[in-house]
Amino acid sequence: MSNAALQTELPDISAAFRAVPHSRTDRIFTAEEKAANAALRAAHAANMPRVRAADAAWIASVKRHHRRLDRWDALSPANRAEIDKRRRTRETLAAWHVYQNEYWQHMKAGTISMSSNVVPLPTGYVPPSQPVAPASVALKLTFFDECRDQVPKRWIVKNVIAKGENSSWFGAPGSMKSGLLTDIAVHVAAGRDWRGYRTKEACGVVYFAFERADLVRRGLAAYTIRDDLHGLPVAVAGEIVDLIDVRCVEQVIETIHVAEARFGCPVGLVILDTMSKGIAAGGGDEDKAREQNIVAANLKRIHERTSIHIAGIGH
Repeated sequence: MSNAALQTELPDISAAFRAVPHSRTDRIFTAEEKAANAALRAAHAANMPRVRAADAAWIASVKRHHRRLDRWDALSPANRAEIDKRRRTRETLAAWHVYQNEYWQHMKAGTISMSSNVVPLPTGYVPPSQPVAPASVALKLTFFDECRDQVPKRWIVKNVIAKGENSSWFGAPGSMKSGLLTDIAVHVAAGRDWRGYRTKEACGVVYFAFERADLVRRGLAAYTIRDDLHGLPVAVAGEIVDLIDVRCVEQVIETIHVAEARFGCPVGLVILDTMSKGIAAGGGDEDKAREQNIVAANLKRIHERTSIHIAGIGH
């Protein structure tokens, strides 16, 4: 049967669904009803499996699409409501598919009457107690009188490194940018004042060394030899991260969580060395405002879910 012919049969199938009684034992079927059931089954026996197969394919495509959206929305806690709403939609679709299968089995067996206008609900269906209100898309606001209640700047190193902020460290090649940030990392992890600046909070450090990771590790080892330091909460990640890809947000945050589990203390400082390598990893150009703004947006997403300072080293 062609798709056009199948479409002409669908209204009859739909009408049959609407005519199903609430219970298989609501009434005793008359001979006329039994004959009508048999005629309907004969008319739609070839079509009904195709309708169910098409329905199953559509439900599967919805699930695949929802999984892609869920991975995106998982990056922001504010989108949790959207993920829950899609989950409820999938559960409803699954219940409807179960109902269709049950209905078709009883229809083939002749145990369903076509004379009632009550549609049975799927097995195990529990109606919601109240309608689900749509999730608000309004942005969070801080009003005028609330501004004075804001938390003061949370310094890690007074007047140098503060939580919730970014810093950029630029200089000519060989100007010891990586060495400077390594020195700050060691002092922050050890809770020591840095070059005359007071360290107000000791915390963990994750150093993302996109280039020359071995050199960074050797620099840290030098502090062990010179200053007899051991067990500092500092970790080096030597793999490249594509800072243009929004998935880097989850990658960086999960890496921070792994470090915190090992440290036994929160991470307060993240170092990205160098930003240009992280941009180039995604085929971007560090000189272009478009790529720089994409990276800035991803760093903002990291800040929304953590309490850290991000220090980016550039060329």
